[in-house]
Amino acid sequence: MSTHIPRLLPPLPYYAVVHDNACGTGAVTHAILNAYPTANVCATDIHPEMVDIMRESREANPVWKANVSHVSLMDAHDLGFRSGIFDASILNFSIFFLHSPQEAVMEMYRTLKPGGSAVVTCWKKMGFLPVLWEVQERINPQRRVTELPLLDRWMDGTLLERTMRISGFNDVRMERVVEVMWGSSIENLQSCLVENFRAVVGETWGTEETARLREVTGEVLEKERWRFCYDDKGRVGVAMVAWVAICRKPLERRKAVMVDEVTQEGREEEEAKKKMKTMTTVTENTVEEAVAEEKAKMKTSPVQAAQDLSKKAAAEEDAKTKTPPMQATQNATKKEEVEEGEKTKKSSEEATPKVPQRTEQEEEERRRRKKRSPVDGTPKAIKEAAENSAPKAAAETSPYIPRGRSRSQAPLPRSLLEPSAQRTREPSQPRRERSAGAGLRSRVTSPAGIGLAR
Repeated sequence: MSTHIPRLLPPLPYYAVVHDNACGTGAVTHAILNAYPTANVCATDIHPEMVDIMRESREANPVWKANVSHVSLMDAHDLGFRSGIFDASILNFSIFFLHSPQEAVMEMYRTLKPGGSAVVTCWKKMGFLPVLWEVQERINPQRRVTELPLLDRWMDGTLLERTMRISGFNDVRMERVVEVMWGSSIENLQSCLVENFRAVVGETWGTEETARLREVTGEVLEKERWRFCYDDKGRVGVAMVAWVAICRKPLERRKAVMVDEVTQEGREEEEAKKKMKTMTTVTENTVEEAVAEEKAKMKTSPVQAAQDLSKKAAAEEDAKTKTPPMQATQNATKKEEVEEGEKTKKSSEEATPKVPQRTEQEEEERRRRKKRSPVDGTPKAIKEAAENSAPKAAAETSPYIPRGRSRSQAPLPRSLLEPSAQRTREPSQPRRERSAGAGLRSRVTSPAGIGLAR
């Protein structure tokens, strides 16, 4: 699992100084030196036997002897290093054994350089535990199943992330890494599992149970291998899943917020310098533009220069008066006409008398009268009604109606008809004299004794 750490770490400097915290047998040191051959490693552990193993490995390996500069017995809760000396600090599968994980992570934070990285790992899933429980069931079914309370609370990854943030790391990235604990054969995997089982059960098992551990583990791998293991080209292994927290210490505040620490006087001075620099640049640009214009004038002919000047003057005039004169006059005339029309409309409205509106009672009375009257109230309708009723009334009142005829078919009496000579008049005779001189009256007596005058 430690081989994944260099890949997950941010790039380290060429001569990086790395702390292998709780180093154990040196798995992290081996992975770091393979990835960064020029790195300098300091290895510490609280167990003396682990420190002895590291020192022996250092003496036996020339690369380790050149690059592992420090191997010592040291508690992770109280590191004896000064602050800000490591580019990276790694705590591999040890945080769940510490009595105060937060103190240990705070020591890692203290000893890191600004911008340095810290890596802390813990288990998410241990694939050999189901094998251990099956072995325990076969050895002693009455015994309670072995549990790992120290690991259970770290397996969801939440506690690890919270611990890193509380200790001062704001930039925390969580990664899930899957690795298989491979054995070249069943016997090789059996030996690896037995070592882990003894480390887990410790002294809780009796002597007889511990003596049967290797034998029963071999039986389980032979018969129940398909339940717990992976096979790959003759290799046999169990899956292990880990949480990896990659954290980074922020840069120094003095460098990170340098702008905020500048005084007001310093700001004003900087602004004045920027303004002077801008003015100088503008002046230089203006001089360059003037020189370029002079060169362009020298190249152009006098005729071309005069045309350019006339075009420039015309453009300036157009810019001053955006609207043409004709358009401006039309707009003014149109505006005056609109204003005059509004005044005339207003005066006519004031002079026109307002027609009084009928009340509801008057309107109702008008409708009632209209329903009772057989003739429409308009002058034309009244005239037509009078013309239609006049002949009918004359025929009804006339006594000269022959038998067998209706009153409407009765002819007028002969005595009422005037001779054509008497009905004609001189065209030149005035109307007033004719009316005055035509005062002759003749009395005609009808058979009924009624006298008609004409």
